[in-house]
Amino acid sequence: MSGENRVKLSERIYERAKALWPRYLTHPFVTEMADGTLPKEKFRYYMVQDYLYLRDYVKIFAAILQKTDDFEQIRFLSGEMANTIDETFRTHLPYMKRLGVTEEEIADARPHIDNSAYSHYMLCEAQAGDVLTGLVTLLNCSWSYAYIAQEMAARYPDALQNEHYGAWFAGYVSEEYRQTNQALIDRIDALGADTYVIGNEPDGTNINRDCGSTHIENLQKYVRLNRLDVGFAFDGDADRCLAVDENGSVVNGDKILYVCARNMQTEGRFGNSKVVTTVMSNLGLYKALDEAGIGYEKTDVGDKYVAENMRANGHLIGGEQSGHIIFGKYANTGDGLLTAIKLMQVMLDRKKTLSELAAPVREYPQQLTNVEVDDKDATLSAPAVVAAVQTVTERLGDEGRILLRKSGTEPVLRVMVEAGTHELCEENVAYVIDVMRKSGHLIRVR
Repeated sequence: MSGENRVKLSERIYERAKALWPRYLTHPFVTEMADGTLPKEKFRYYMVQDYLYLRDYVKIFAAILQKTDDFEQIRFLSGEMANTIDETFRTHLPYMKRLGVTEEEIADARPHIDNSAYSHYMLCEAQAGDVLTGLVTLLNCSWSYAYIAQEMAARYPDALQNEHYGAWFAGYVSEEYRQTNQALIDRIDALGADTYVIGNEPDGTNINRDCGSTHIENLQKYVRLNRLDVGFAFDGDADRCLAVDENGSVVNGDKILYVCARNMQTEGRFGNSKVVTTVMSNLGLYKALDEAGIGYEKTDVGDKYVAENMRANGHLIGGEQSGHIIFGKYANTGDGLLTAIKLMQVMLDRKKTLSELAAPVREYPQQLTNVEVDDKDATLSAPAVVAAVQTVTERLGDEGRILLRKSGTEPVLRVMVEAGTHELCEENVAYVIDVMRKSGHLIRVR
């Protein structure tokens, strides 16, 4: 495992936006503002539209305010909203008056469709998301304006002195505006997650080497040492995801299925859906689902069987203990990144740690042994083996189970027992294998 990077949320946002921003600098409206050749009427129209935009911009603060009960956040948001309103009356309206815009013209003005679409999009994002989503929505505008003004002022030194447009540039390059932007960025970074990336230096041959879901022990150690809230491990093509909670404990696919299904049920989004599992899911998952009143179905091992069942019956979530999780509303197959995002969303929605969310799933000890036999079907149907399986089933009752499963490619049977203790698992697996031996079908234990 090699490579480690700590990345703030604002830095990740900037990385996604930085390829787009330079295009603003070559737009005729911006360049003509900077060199002073922009027709005054165009700027006049822009200022009226900007005023209408600011009116909706303030409503976005109001939408975010409804999302929090934290007084410190309320203070920050209400302060920013008040500053925007004050700046509109102190600077924007007098600016428009100098341009000859009358109060009647303002009252009669209607937003351009692009203006309306953008502000409505921002408002919808703020209303649908949490506080962090709303703040990121606001940052998109304020940060890009600062970038445009700074870049153009550097390229056109006389822009700040232009009698019509200089005040616009001066406002967005001012120290006051810089501090306002920085406060918003700091707030977003405080609410967002610090992200650490490890095992991210591929050389073409080191796939899954000491990292990822196949070597999750390194992630467990990293989460504990750095006191992180959660860690995610993916396989080579990232269709599987396993998680590590804040204590460094593995949260496997069974627990991920429970956490996400329980959250959908709590929010009233699960309806009559069921969780689709494979026969290899742990008994602890089924007991937790029973306790929560969530139905489930079992398929053969393989995410393709899970996907087929979900499509046929319209179920919303399914997956395997290995971390193949399918969210039917968004994908037709396992997606590790989507799984990580969904888990983090549940943590934010419920305001609980991952260990708390997964706690209802008490995993039962499991013993899985592969045995080579002369004939798989003959062994499974042998009266003595059938009787042995029935005996184990009765012994374990509701506190365990036994499963005999054929390998699809080898003359091998997989004998799996789940029970209250490891000793019970070993004892009952050994008992069934001994019956196979006495029946004459066993070749060897793998």
